[in-house]
Amino acid sequence: MSPEEIARRHEEMSGYELVDFAEIGLPLWQMSVDCISVAHRRLPPIQEFVLAAVDAGLSREELPGFLGLAKSVVEATLAQLLADRLIVRHPGFGDGAEAVEISDDGRTVLREECQHVPIEEQLPLFFDGLLRQPTAIPPEQIAYPRDTESGALVEINGFPPTRPVVSDLAVVDIQKQAKARSRHGEMDRDVVRIRRISRYRRLFRRGIGLVFRGIKDSKDLRVRFIVGGVRAEELEQRFAAGGGLARPTFVKSFADNQLRANLRRHLGPEITAEI
Repeated sequence: MSPEEIARRHEEMSGYELVDFAEIGLPLWQMSVDCISVAHRRLPPIQEFVLAAVDAGLSREELPGFLGLAKSVVEATLAQLLADRLIVRHPGFGDGAEAVEISDDGRTVLREECQHVPIEEQLPLFFDGLLRQPTAIPPEQIAYPRDTESGALVEINGFPPTRPVVSDLAVVDIQKQAKARSRHGEMDRDVVRIRRISRYRRLFRRGIGLVFRGIKDSKDLRVRFIVGGVRAEELEQRFAAGGGLARPTFVKSFADNQLRANLRRHLGPEITAEI
């Protein structure tokens, strides 16, 4: 649907008249966030069988015969279970083939049928510069600084216009984005701490902006943002609350955008860029 068709669909506002519209770029940041998470993964079958056998009271020497596994496989499995603190060496034995017993963590893993493992990971996400929170953005809505710099889109400023910091992020929002991005077959995980933001990239979200003027009061302005063909009321409210409509250059930028769009249609983008 063209900008003109979208403007016609959303041009009605009681007590106001539509005075201008333009394609806009809403503020967006692409980021990489370094987090500490707790992953929930199932034990490999051999580790689970060995752990269950230890919990049942079998001795280290009895395990290979009981499980039908080579001694070398059992010993390698026990070494991994020791490293993961799911079993412990039995007190009172020497440095030889000492006995082992299941730990409290090991019992928890058997009971819950999964292991909780702390991991460090880097999560990619988008951050809405107006709402100041992580968001999901379809690829077709992404625009780049060159699109606003060339005048193809009217740039909508965020409040504040600065890039986000760790204190702007909530663990619950990062967790929500991590789950939304997870692929089938990946282990479940819970984000427990945000360490830092390691990379930033400034982007924009495509939309259509409509400017309305009061019929009785020409200084009374309203704005509508249409994103993905749908009115984005929360973005409108945040923009108005931040004083975006009061900026003297806001309405002018819409008029300039329309002028440049007409020039591009008649003269071509190369000549227009030189004007």
